Amino acid sequence: HLFRIIGKRDHSLTQKTVIKSVRKMERERTRTRSLGLLFLLLLHTAATEAVISRAESHESLHFSKRSSPAAGSAVELPDSLRRELLHHSRPSPRAFSHRLRGRREGEVTCGLPASTVLEHNPVELSEAAEAIQALWVGKDEILIVASDTKIGGETTVWIGATRGYGVFHFTPDPKAIQGTVSPASLQVSLADSRNTVIVLSHARDLLYTSSDAGRSWNKHKLPVQNFETSALHLSRKSSQHLVLHSQDQKLYHSLDRGMSWSQVADKVGKVQFASDVYGRSKEYLFFNQGTMLNSSPLFRLDINNNKIEEIDSRAFKFQVDGRYLFVSRQNYTGSSEKDAVTRRLYVSNTYLSADPAHITFTEVQLPSVKPEQFYVVMATHESGAFIHVAAEPDKPSGALYVSDSSGSRYTLSLKNHLYKQVHLSFGMSVSVDDFFEVKSMRGVYITTMVTDAKGDEHVTMITFNNGGQWQRLRPPTSSECHYPACSLHLHLQYSRVLAPRYNISLTAPLTVQSAVGIILAHGSLGPVRDDAHPRLYVSSDGGWTWKDPGLPDGTFVYGIADYGNIIAVAHDTEHVEFIWFSHDRGECFHKEQLESVPFSLNRGLLMDPAAASLYAFVMGVEGTGKEDEWRLITLNFASLLNRKCQHNDYHNVSEHVASADCLLGYRSVYNLTTDDAVCYNEAGYNYKAIDSIPCKCTYLDYECDYGFIRDHSSCVKDPHFSLSSVCPPGASTYKESKSGFRLIPGDKCKMTAESKKLLTQQEQPCTDHEEDSGFNQQPRKTRAAAKVFGAIVIILALLLAAGLSFYCYLRCRGKAKSHERVFYQKLPVTDSRFSAAEEDSDDDLLGAS
Repeated sequence: HLFRIIGKRDHSLTQKTVIKSVRKMERERTRTRSLGLLFLLLLHTAATEAVISRAESHESLHFSKRSSPAAGSAVELPDSLRRELLHHSRPSPRAFSHRLRGRREGEVTCGLPASTVLEHNPVELSEAAEAIQALWVGKDEILIVASDTKIGGETTVWIGATRGYGVFHFTPDPKAIQGTVSPASLQVSLADSRNTVIVLSHARDLLYTSSDAGRSWNKHKLPVQNFETSALHLSRKSSQHLVLHSQDQKLYHSLDRGMSWSQVADKVGKVQFASDVYGRSKEYLFFNQGTMLNSSPLFRLDINNNKIEEIDSRAFKFQVDGRYLFVSRQNYTGSSEKDAVTRRLYVSNTYLSADPAHITFTEVQLPSVKPEQFYVVMATHESGAFIHVAAEPDKPSGALYVSDSSGSRYTLSLKNHLYKQVHLSFGMSVSVDDFFEVKSMRGVYITTMVTDAKGDEHVTMITFNNGGQWQRLRPPTSSECHYPACSLHLHLQYSRVLAPRYNISLTAPLTVQSAVGIILAHGSLGPVRDDAHPRLYVSSDGGWTWKDPGLPDGTFVYGIADYGNIIAVAHDTEHVEFIWFSHDRGECFHKEQLESVPFSLNRGLLMDPAAASLYAFVMGVEGTGKEDEWRLITLNFASLLNRKCQHNDYHNVSEHVASADCLLGYRSVYNLTTDDAVCYNEAGYNYKAIDSIPCKCTYLDYECDYGFIRDHSSCVKDPHFSLSSVCPPGASTYKESKSGFRLIPGDKCKMTAESKKLLTQQEQPCTDHEEDSGFNQQPRKTRAAAKVFGAIVIILALLLAAGLSFYCYLRCRGKAKSHERVFYQKLPVTDSRFSAAEEDSDDDLLGAS
């Protein structure tokens, strides 16, 4: 190995010369090491126990809770000295091995021999195209599209696949696509195992489609050219279905993978695919037709029957999210606030019924908002939804509410929830929130709470029971941060928006459904978040405990392979030479040099978004100016995990064992590899829960019902509760919880006689509730006044100049956009952290005007 490296630098060297040089280097190294050992032995007596105590806090944090070292029991040493002392004072290979990978012969670090080398091979792309896009189209298949955008440019398609054990070959096809394309528009369908791929021509007049993962392509004419790349939608249900939404608000639909197109409607504002959550073949396309009025009809296109049906005639905005269809309506409330207009939110969980007559809407029981305020649907799950309500215009925070299983009855989940408008350059601004779902663990969400009036001080909060309770993130046990005064704060979407101000780049937090419990994210320790100084942190148990892997300062790109058996990390810098990887769910990281000549890493780590493959790719550019070329290095983790896992390599692990609490009524049990198993999961590995352990209902299985708020260990009446929100006009009584509690949606705890009492409901009278309730009912006098007022407005409107009307219209629209939820756009497919068309965008909110 040494001869090969030195020989690259001077081909005239002979083997004899190299051996002499190596022996001289070894003599110098031995002399230096002896002096170092003498100094270390002098400190051994005073510091050995301290170092061992600190080292043990890193031992096997996988689904376990470790106590922090006793205060005052250790003499603090520099990290570098602590590492070396540990190697000579204690034989444990695991402690601190994540900080420095040993290379001494015969030594074992983190369960791998020191001689172990990650097999990596440069791929000779010979590609100098201006733009390039790469994405996974199978477990071990990569598609790369490279194109020159200049006139007369060419496009080359590269197919990468394994051919035999440990070998990854790339084959170019310069004739697959004639002309230039926009590589950024490359998308893959998730409806047919990623076989269908589409890409737009550079002029956006042609669509190239492939049904065999890029090996052959067909060219089709598009009906229009004036559209954004993001306005071309792929169905998640059928690879044949495509939708195109043009800038002049026309909606087109294709049922044959782009071969032919038909216009569905014009004046279309928003478009969303929706398919049956129960897996049946039903698929619909929801869209609204925008007008200059405050409401517009909402339609549903039955794709199978090519039939358009009106769903709601008064929708202001809508959003389809999982089991629910949310619609906001402008309501004229009459005299309570000088004939003000408020916005009310409605929900339907029957919106996928085959018969439109069976679609019903229920008003959401939330505080009503004025036009300058808004609702935002943050997320939904199988048993409920989260909604953010802006308390005041332009305030950096609001209230986060969580619903019951119907999606209509909400209770306060978290106060001072971050939703802040951030001003960018050129007068632009975006509204940002930090709401984040841990996909591999049920009921786990992470978000940010504001702790000051200006909205500049933030703390990270986590819930493990669908928003029933929230708490701060516990810091790594090896840190000097003492919980709860000091905690871990993750750098989420808000920090990513601010990152350019600090001249840094932040990768989004990563969690993959198939890698149980693993979360990778940048963060900082302290009483509040420090956006300017992020470090990388890892959790392997869904956020209960966190580890500092001890990597160098700076930001990183990262990915997951083999269902969590491999975690790969590289510096997110202009040039990269090294990669760090862990084969034991983040307990220990090895450092591997990629190339003797660094290259510019501007595409990060390209890893299978399903985290199933054993391969990863590092993509970047080598050289500068006209001579630069794209580089791709293949990382073969099968060279480390060189055998299939056997039965004795697995053990059953129940979630949240680091906590004494059983959340959501039961513990899921997973079959995971042990920390010392150096093997890979075979095809068909079941990463889902294999069993569940039921638990009796406790205090943690309940939350406050609608109309109640938390007061320490009890739920008391909300002073802002209004009977009009639960009593429709004409109603004499309503039901409410006798104790103020309700079972958390999705909770399956075992009921006892005592726990059943908490769910007892009682009848309450609907007395003195307001006539102008949130149920969109108006008193007759108010309705008559509304008609007169409306007639006057129409007459005045006809007298206004067309230019002034148009100007007002633009201003109103501009005002609406100032409160639009930030577009959580998935990064380009070339980015290793995401796959194309991973999920429908949730950029639109239900409020804002």
